[in-house]
Amino acid sequence: MEKKTTLEAIVKNKVCLWFLPYTPEEVLIMNIDQAEGTVSLQFSHSFDYEEIGRNRWRVHIDIKLDVKPFAVIKTRLTYEINCIKSLLFHPVSIDLTNKMALELAQKGFIEYCETHQIEQPLEEIQDWTECAKSIRDGMIERSQSRFRDDELNPKGKVGLLTLTPGKLTLLLVNGTFMILDEVLHSNKAFDLAHNQEVFHDIIPESVYYTTKLNCMALEKGTIKLKFVHNIFFQICIDCALQLILDNHFEKLIPVMNERGFNEEKQQKYINYGNKFLNDLRESYKKSGATIENLQTRYDWNSMLK
Repeated sequence: MEKKTTLEAIVKNKVCLWFLPYTPEEVLIMNIDQAEGTVSLQFSHSFDYEEIGRNRWRVHIDIKLDVKPFAVIKTRLTYEINCIKSLLFHPVSIDLTNKMALELAQKGFIEYCETHQIEQPLEEIQDWTECAKSIRDGMIERSQSRFRDDELNPKGKVGLLTLTPGKLTLLLVNGTFMILDEVLHSNKAFDLAHNQEVFHDIIPESVYYTTKLNCMALEKGTIKLKFVHNIFFQICIDCALQLILDNHFEKLIPVMNERGFNEEKQQKYINYGNKFLNDLRESYKKSGATIENLQTRYDWNSMLK
């Protein structure tokens, strides 16, 4: 008799990564390509995972729900599961969690539209069962590629970065992701679609969100970043520092004023950010470590628009 596979996914967190309404100008352009009043609903998905113990995993499912001509939202469902790695994306678990992730995106869309006083057509939570199954195969296929990549990353304490809460470390974390959120998801003075494509070609989108959320947990206490998140955090800092020091600065002034990121804090951010990166580079140099992801120095001001 065949042994039945039993897997229990325990939901740990639900979060809106970003929400962006369409502007009246964007709606006018949409109405040129389609009949006015037409509603288009599209979704896409991605995932990330972290090993948190022996055969213990934290999995993140990100759903982007684009409802034209109203708004776009991206949400994340995080759950934990105990299993061997080969069963991490077994249909028994991911069909259910994918469905929950899709429902979260629709619920978040409705709630954020209400908050922003946007009339929208998604009044009731629809049945996402078949959609959840439809994305299963893609997740399983991509997970195999990701598993192979995992074998190339250092294990254990190699590359581990410990950060403790303090005025400067919190300023570094909050300032970095405030700037990147503007450039990637929030400020339409930037070419958001272009910037997402360029930036996430270097830092995969779901891994970026994991890096960001793990860093933001510094507000609750000491954090330990694993190798991959440590390296990507450094790339994020370098990007934000370049943007605040060059020709994109003017576009960032509104959000910095809104967040109280005044000239004094900007200068502290720049000074501490540069010192933070230089100290880490010097430590790698002394240890003889060569980290491929940090060998390329990106010119973010020319790459992002």
